[in-house]
Amino acid sequence: MNKHLRPVFAMLLALSALPAGAVSWQGIKANDAMRAEIDTDSLERGKEGVKAWDEELYARPEQARPGDFYFRVLKSHTLYRCGARTTGYLLKAYYGADDAYIKTFTPSDLPQQNPVIPGTLEELKYEFVCNYRKGKAGVKTVPAPAKKVSTASTAKAAPAKKPVAKAKSSKVSCECEKVPAKSPAVKPKPRVKPAKPILPPAKSPAAK
Repeated sequence: MNKHLRPVFAMLLALSALPAGAVSWQGIKANDAMRAEIDTDSLERGKEGVKAWDEELYARPEQARPGDFYFRVLKSHTLYRCGARTTGYLLKAYYGADDAYIKTFTPSDLPQQNPVIPGTLEELKYEFVCNYRKGKAGVKTVPAPAKKVSTASTAKAAPAKKPVAKAKSSKVSCECEKVPAKSPAVKPKPRVKPAKPILPPAKSPAAK
């Protein structure tokens, strides 16, 4: 194939392999830096294992491995070998901001027997895909927020609520007689003897 046509062919291959029509993304991991989702409608069970599409959305540009370019969205078509606990990538497509296509890796560029390492994002994908049953509970998912991942610089933290001080109870624990409140001491006024009433002089009887 002409080397000038290889990038075009790779782009067409990536576009044709992406899931078409309705998709049902289920979040399996989300934080301030990234979000990982799996399309449950794309699950295909076969003798080799389960095939599924997943995507990783990053808040900031992430460096691809292998490679030296940076991307914001990674879409992968993966074969999960549930019995052997290994995975094999069928296709990896990288995109920049606003879903601008960057590059595609095909099976010839990717290792096909990747052991599932405990405690990694790949293990979360593996456990979800291998244990998923439509209409049945038991698979841990992450509630789907807005599609865009918020960065630490743009995300505003909600102000912490101040604890409401509890009012002190005025009830007395024991049944005791209430002690009257002390009133300020009042100095007694000096007693004043009442003055004797002044009687008018007695009238002498009139002479007859």
